[in-house]
Amino acid sequence: ALSVNGELTKSQFVAKVLLVALFTGRMMGGMGSGIRLMATRTHIARLTKRDQRPAQQARFLFAFTVGNGIGPLLAAAVKMLDICSNTQPRFLPTGFAGLTLSICQFIAASQMRCLVDLPDLLDREESRVAFLEEPEVQRRRCLIM
Repeated sequence: ALSVNGELTKSQFVAKVLLVALFTGRMMGGMGSGIRLMATRTHIARLTKRDQRPAQQARFLFAFTVGNGIGPLLAAAVKMLDICSNTQPRFLPTGFAGLTLSICQFIAASQMRCLVDLPDLLDREESRVAFLEEPEVQRRRCLIM
């Protein structure tokens, strides 16, 4: 692994530099996409009306995840168009799995309306009244809802 005098060889040095560059790039890419995702969801929440927020959030989430699911399918289609190659694409199952997960996530997001609307549904007066009520009254309210 080391050369005769204890120093790294040129190829080992390049490999270590490339490894650090890979980790740094992946970290920056992850932070950037996370910030963009949360900023977009925040803007949707602030710019849409209260009754339209769940639908807008679900549309955004569906578009975001379907894009991730369709990417490998498009890559497989482009690979199939390559007439010079004799190998078959191997990431077609990954694309189908991503697309299936995207559809499941869309269904789950459309059913979780109360998570998106929860801050708007609980105002201070309702929270205070629920806190001061007797446990039996709270239990009956939960059964009614």
